[in-house]
Amino acid sequence: MSDTNIEKAVALFSPGWPPGRVANGIVTYVGQIKDGLARQHHRAYVIAPHAAAGATDLPTLSLADVREPQLQQLAQRALTRIPQVEPIGATLGIQLAAGVRQLCQQHDIGLLELEESFGASWFLQQLIDVPVVVRLHGPWFLNGIALGVAQDAAFARRNAAERRGMRRADGLTAPSRDVLEAVRRTHGINLPHAAVIANPAPVVAAERRWTPATSDQQSILFVGRFDRHKGGDIVIDAFAQIATACPTARLIFVGPDRGFTNDAGQSFDLPGYVRARLPEASAARVDVRGPLTAVQIEPLRRSACVTVIASRYENFGLALVEALAFGCPTVASDTGGNPEILIDGKTGLLVRPDDSADLARAVVELFNDPARAAALGQAGAVDLAARLAPDRIASETWDYYQSVWDRLAHQKRRRPLRWLLPLLRAV
Repeated sequence: MSDTNIEKAVALFSPGWPPGRVANGIVTYVGQIKDGLARQHHRAYVIAPHAAAGATDLPTLSLADVREPQLQQLAQRALTRIPQVEPIGATLGIQLAAGVRQLCQQHDIGLLELEESFGASWFLQQLIDVPVVVRLHGPWFLNGIALGVAQDAAFARRNAAERRGMRRADGLTAPSRDVLEAVRRTHGINLPHAAVIANPAPVVAAERRWTPATSDQQSILFVGRFDRHKGGDIVIDAFAQIATACPTARLIFVGPDRGFTNDAGQSFDLPGYVRARLPEASAARVDVRGPLTAVQIEPLRRSACVTVIASRYENFGLALVEALAFGCPTVASDTGGNPEILIDGKTGLLVRPDDSADLARAVVELFNDPARAAALGQAGAVDLAARLAPDRIASETWDYYQSVWDRLAHQKRRRPLRWLLPLLRAV
């Protein structure tokens, strides 16, 4: 490995901060990578829009504290009024550029990593000398469709902005092979320097993992939003069938209620959907807990007989990774990156996406074969501890950053928005 820039630090953009206080997979990932790099004596700093109220673990730089000159604000407004420009991406990119410049005054920043959302990376890349690596956490053409968002002009504009950001990025990484190939196929871009680097799994000591002795033999755990994307409706529909086969079965539903609109245009909140889809006796066995912290969820993982993941799409589902890391017998939808995390029949069971009957069948199958359920759970924990160990992922990530520095060492950067640089230098 070359020594080029090896002493430089990296900056990581996070949509919120800190981990554990913000229920967001990207925030969790950034925290894990930051800590993993620190254990290997690499410096990583976090830029976030703001910290959660009452948080003591603050980001290195909060965008709320970045001073924006009036001329820069006027330039932002002018740019975002152009119909072809994605306004959120332009605003975030310009604000981040000012933040990176401020951070560089204090630290020797050699690279910034951020998500692909809204194509902010392209605007940022034109305004700073620091290389920009895009991390594919959830392209809009996949997540937007999973959410059921209308594919209108705004949808197309955001897609185009994200495509441009990915195509022009100095580097690009993806947690799953599935999402990288989907981007290449859908956007028609080669991305020759892209790499697949999985997200790290949490380290869970053996004494904290699921065991048959601590589990309720007919309880089901779902951790996720009640919305179309995460498939909360599929879980409720599956439970209707499970409750018929197993009259003492219980469902524990953890997560925020974002609402669900079906294909007929009917909208439901979680309690309304439960009432509409379940007989009264079955509805009484649905335990809705709302949003919980990781600490609060941990004992539920150990007590549930089966954990279910019903997402209509997942790039690299955190809920699935956490369930397997805790050794929970797990059933997950066969979509996106899920089959790259869970090995069907060896570390859990995969079922057809958007198919409540198949989900119900698999859950009942594990109910009826507790020895197999336990064996799958144990195999899942062992497999993830080896494949997705945080230090291993941190090492792969740093090696990729190094490859970006080496490749760009003698390349001249193109910056079409150079006219904005004087405004940023006033920060």
